[in-house]
Amino acid sequence: PRAIELALADWARDYARSTVNSWLRVLRTMLNDAVAQAVIATNPAERVRALRERSDEEGDEEDWANALAPSELDAYLRAWQTLYPVQLPLITTLVPTGLRWGEATALTWADIDAAEPLGVLRVRRSPVRGAIRNTTKTGKRRIVPFPAELAAVLAGHRRSMVEAQHPGLKDGWVFANGAGRGSRCVAQPSTRSQPRRSSATPPTACESTTRRSEP
Repeated sequence: PRAIELALADWARDYARSTVNSWLRVLRTMLNDAVAQAVIATNPAERVRALRERSDEEGDEEDWANALAPSELDAYLRAWQTLYPVQLPLITTLVPTGLRWGEATALTWADIDAAEPLGVLRVRRSPVRGAIRNTTKTGKRRIVPFPAELAAVLAGHRRSMVEAQHPGLKDGWVFANGAGRGSRCVAQPSTRSQPRRSSATPPTACESTTRRSEP
């Protein structure tokens, strides 16, 4: 275990701690398989603690440092409008709510209908291994802002889906692909410089396209 702890600390000098922790999870799984197949007697990674990723204070400071100015955010959204107009309602949803990509693509129209009169959206689902589960990535449900401007964008998106008789309407998904299932990640538009995330958008994995990727 000590050798693994030293390796984690060494990797964390060059990579994000969240990335290193994901490697630790993979290592545990591989070693568990080795134990199951009697290759080794015990899993040395079982009791190795994951690295502390960051404090709330560090996160707030980093988020503000990476926050988009209004003009930058406008340019970012216009890039999506030009390159991927079909995805614009989804990207517009990510910006003010801070949802992860998977959380946004797990939204249903029932969620939106409940959010409109209250001005807040309840986040309660996300994809887990290809299936939508009643949990989020962190295992915690939460409430995020749902401004009137976003409600108007999604109302237009809904009208477009109805007019096209989109297959996603059958199961009530707000964002669905041509087969009626949840949307998958698409390429991020190129701009003059890699866009920084909105201050309303927390750091996530690759689900969210409104942040700068960490190494």
